[in-house]
Amino acid sequence: MKVLAIAPYEGLKELMIELAEKEQFDLEIEVGDLQAGLRLAREAFADGVNVIISRGGTAEMIQKEVLVPVVEIEISGYDILRVLTLTKNYNEKTAIVGFPQIAHGAAAVCDVMDMDISTYVTDGDNVESLLVRLKTEGYRMIIGDVVTVNKAEQLGLSGVLLTSGRESVLKAFQNAKKIHELIERMKDELIVPHRIVKESSTGFVVYDEQEKSIFSNNSAPNLAAFEQMLQEKNAFLLLKEKGFFQGELRTDQYSWQVEGERLNRSDRMLYSFQIKSGSSDVKLREVQGVTIIHPFEKNMTYMNHMDMVKSEPMKNVIHESLKLSEMDENFEIQGRIGTEKELLAEYIHFKSRRRHAPLLIVDALFIPEQQWDRLFEENTIPPDGTLYVKNIDCAKPEQHKMLLQWLLGSAPKARLVTSWAKTFENGVQEDSALYQLYQICGRLHIHIPDLKERGEDIIRLTSLLIHECNEKFGKQIVGLRPEAEQLLRASAWPGNIDQLRRIVHQCVMQTNTAYVEVRDLEAELYSADITYETGINLQGTLEEIEQDIIRKIFIEENENQTNTAKRLGINRTTLWRKLK
Repeated sequence: MKVLAIAPYEGLKELMIELAEKEQFDLEIEVGDLQAGLRLAREAFADGVNVIISRGGTAEMIQKEVLVPVVEIEISGYDILRVLTLTKNYNEKTAIVGFPQIAHGAAAVCDVMDMDISTYVTDGDNVESLLVRLKTEGYRMIIGDVVTVNKAEQLGLSGVLLTSGRESVLKAFQNAKKIHELIERMKDELIVPHRIVKESSTGFVVYDEQEKSIFSNNSAPNLAAFEQMLQEKNAFLLLKEKGFFQGELRTDQYSWQVEGERLNRSDRMLYSFQIKSGSSDVKLREVQGVTIIHPFEKNMTYMNHMDMVKSEPMKNVIHESLKLSEMDENFEIQGRIGTEKELLAEYIHFKSRRRHAPLLIVDALFIPEQQWDRLFEENTIPPDGTLYVKNIDCAKPEQHKMLLQWLLGSAPKARLVTSWAKTFENGVQEDSALYQLYQICGRLHIHIPDLKERGEDIIRLTSLLIHECNEKFGKQIVGLRPEAEQLLRASAWPGNIDQLRRIVHQCVMQTNTAYVEVRDLEAELYSADITYETGINLQGTLEEIEQDIIRKIFIEENENQTNTAKRLGINRTTLWRKLK
């Protein structure tokens, strides 16, 4: 028995992997939602899969499009109750939106628990209009399936996913086995041999006469963005008239080389596109210390959380951030270690007029010295995007000069945002390129407060992080004990949000109960305080701890290899090898 399970989120995959260990069938588990899930299902059908297990709208779409029996993972009353318990700390006007079986079940649970939460039924097609109406009525949080949550976050609402628990997954496994027994008796009539292209280094998308996607392979780009660019380039019109299309599309994926071909068949017309990624985007992704965030990759959960902060210090940060997003000047982000300066740069970029272009993040602490020049090759940095250089004081003077020359050049530039590993020191020479960069970016700056100054945001942030862990790892934690909440509010947080994220991650992974207990937090806080007081992560492996120590001393010695090697009692060759 060959089964493909398509999970709409990573945590469901992890849960199915755990529960499948005792099952006696051949199970492959993939993560994909809607079109991605449909593509996986089509590939599995061509590979001879017997049953597909999926959830919600993805399961419904596969049932309509693929000739393979589909077993749906249900959302039980307990699943609904668990999420409702987790979200009780948000104190926002909340609605549950979903297909009839979800909405009716949620309404019943709310009635039993005497919870004042509205429920709405949607068929999937009208979900956006319903969410728009709910937003105008003052709703800020939406609980629902993956489609609903994603759409809610796109509209600026906070979305909480209804995750499926152990009981629902086990029931789906049992139903899959029952269906397979029936298939074995009828497979000659139900299974039609059909082979399609499954893997290719080149993206491949095929559309029918109604311009509806009927196939896309693993290398295909985000279809929504790709189709938008096809429409802007009149690609379908050219294909219908001339039979071919060739050109470069600049989109959220930076650039694509696209070739289109009209395929004449006896029964219908098909339109095939071959897609290759732009070379500069590929080259940058290969550089250590460089991250590219495209519009469809932005962290919507974090961005929506930022729009709903409660503490006055962070409200001021958001107010200043929105003002910066309306400007085009370069600026600097200030804040202690762990305050998530990178996420604030992402928030400002995707709130600005540049939000349709990529955000390029360069960590000067980790990018190899010999690869800096690759950043400034022609057409590498999108001129309509944002370049965020973090830990700028860790770069070499030669690299500061390269960055300054790029910034002062005559060609259109991306917006430059910087941050420092250490605070700006008066000892920086005024005739240096670093000082000039500071003068350019430091004139406008925004300071992120420490977490201990944001008491009203700590529990909301913790609930958000627990939800992320539940999704990612298949856990089912519903919240914190009251004593644990008190401990969180009373802690000093020397490592700020980085420390909170690490502690929540460890507690969620280790606990076997529905709540994070105060004893779990106490142990993790003690260990983390030592880490942030010394600047060394004692929770890592011996090799990782050694790396932390070496890099800490290297920075303290102003990246002087001779002094660092002398202080560590090793030769320069050994130091160079360990710093690679």
